[in-house]
Amino acid sequence: MYTHNIIRQNNSSSQIPDDNEVIPPLDHCPFMRYYSAAYPHVYRYIYSLIPRKADADEVMQETSVVLWQKFEEFQPDRDFTRWACGIARLVVLESLRKQRRFIVGFDEQLIKELSIRREERYELLEIRQEFLEECKEQLDQQDLNLLDRYYNSQESAQDAAEKKGCTRRNIYQRLGTIRKLLFQCIERKMSEDREL
Repeated sequence: MYTHNIIRQNNSSSQIPDDNEVIPPLDHCPFMRYYSAAYPHVYRYIYSLIPRKADADEVMQETSVVLWQKFEEFQPDRDFTRWACGIARLVVLESLRKQRRFIVGFDEQLIKELSIRREERYELLEIRQEFLEECKEQLDQQDLNLLDRYYNSQESAQDAAEKKGCTRRNIYQRLGTIRKLLFQCIERKMSEDREL
């Protein structure tokens, strides 16, 4: 009972604040900043191991409690999402052990293997994201502005075309060219990285 042991061990440190205590807004709480950024990744990770939504929701809830209780142990120089997924894996395994008699074909080794594969994919995505940022620095300011307006501001191609005084087709063509340039740049950097 991994989670229950952690909960029992940490109950003394989790106190309910009194009415006079000032509680900072959640966006100023380091845990909430990390947690809210990692939540979708951790939930997808859990859902990839536990396919029933209700069970995945329950495991996510248990994982959230454990993350909160163990946050003091988290080191800011580490990747919070990776740390949270490691804890989620333990909670998933504990949950599956409890349900073992109901699950046909439960294999703890398979869960570990899936976790390792997911971690490898996550690392690869992190590397690609870093290279994307480096490659974006090579774009001219007009292309960066177009990307930002289209992907971050949710501006439509029609709006962008009207602002630039061109057709929507021109915008789509330019976005396609930019994506192709970024893709080639990332692939080149990945290739160079493998050679090192």
